[in-house]
Amino acid sequence: WGSWAGPLVSSCSWGSWAGPLVSSCSWGSWAGPLVSSCSWGSWAGPLVSSCSWGSWAGPLVSSCSWGSWAGPLVSSCSWGSWAGPLVSSCSWGSWAGPLVSSCSWGSWAGPLVSSCSWGSWAGPLVSSCSWGSWAGPLVSSSPWGSWAGPLVSSCSWGSWAGPLVSSCSWGSWAGPLVSSSPWGSWAGPLVSSCSWGSWAGPLVSSCSWGSWAGPLVSSCSWGSWAGPLVSSCSWGSWAGPLVSSCSWGSWAGPLVSSCSWGSWAGPLVSSCSWGSWAGPLVSSCSWGSWAGPLVSSCSWGSWAGPLVSSCSWGSWSGPLVSSCSWGSWAGPLVSSCSWGSWAGPLVSSCSWGSWAGPLVSSCSWGSWAGPLVSSCSWGSWAGPLVSSCSWGSWAGPDQTSGKLSADSF
Repeated sequence: WGSWAGPLVSSCSWGSWAGPLVSSCSWGSWAGPLVSSCSWGSWAGPLVSSCSWGSWAGPLVSSCSWGSWAGPLVSSCSWGSWAGPLVSSCSWGSWAGPLVSSCSWGSWAGPLVSSCSWGSWAGPLVSSCSWGSWAGPLVSSSPWGSWAGPLVSSCSWGSWAGPLVSSCSWGSWAGPLVSSSPWGSWAGPLVSSCSWGSWAGPLVSSCSWGSWAGPLVSSCSWGSWAGPLVSSCSWGSWAGPLVSSCSWGSWAGPLVSSCSWGSWAGPLVSSCSWGSWAGPLVSSCSWGSWAGPLVSSCSWGSWAGPLVSSCSWGSWSGPLVSSCSWGSWAGPLVSSCSWGSWAGPLVSSCSWGSWAGPLVSSCSWGSWAGPLVSSCSWGSWAGPLVSSCSWGSWAGPDQTSGKLSADSF
């Protein structure tokens, strides 16, 4: 298990003999790839118990399925710098109480509070937390229900009063809260959280379209009077939120045609539904710095060909290759790509089928030949592949995985 162990591990199918592979490998620099690619199943417990909780503990936590053995994982991990990811990814269920009681309420207490499900034990959590710098997040995430009154009456109406207002459910006692609040610097949050109902009109008509107009736009329900709101707003710095929150429906066309394709064009592309008018949107956009998001979000369908033929194979060609479905027009894509630094991803993602021969014959047997060999399916044409490769520094992977099939040639 040396320098080329990584490729061998990433390509092997984690099945019945995965156990021996795990038990014999040395948990070192390439442990991350081993963890990220293994299927967290019946033997996940031994893998977790034997690994050293170090620099790559984060990936191990983020990829594991929080199931029946989540308790032991939590109890054995050291609550340090990566405690945040562990908390954010765990499912807050029956053992959430012990997790809360054992964690140290420090710098990352905010994420713990924001992600926990406010249920039967929310009261004790509130009563024990110190009302300090991160009290705001605690208030904004709590469901304002039966015990909201005491929480409101005891909180000091100061710098974080805005978050308290924005998270409260505008119900029977919303009137008194609004009448007593000073319409000042945090009026925006108050507007963004109110339910746009019967008295929303007066609230909108009296607010000054200024610095916090964005929150007002992003929270309004795009309904019967959305048109007037859109027509009167100035397409400026907060145009992005307006675009991302609108429902792409019957009048989406005019919105798209009038917006200036600038710095926030990315959000517009990512949120639009790729439907009947997607073609015009693609043809008019400038293939620049945000072309990647456009490519990754488009559905590779009937007009994918023109998109591929017009894109420049440059710095972001990798994402284009990884997201495209290797189908009927994969041949032209392969023939036109330049075999360079990102040839590896292209090879690893292509399905070794009927046209694999031409791909193999045209590739330059260089530094990344190893991944090509390890990922190919050793079948009917394995002989030519083996006979043409130079048995040099990376002969090891081929010997271990293809020796039996080579004997039958």
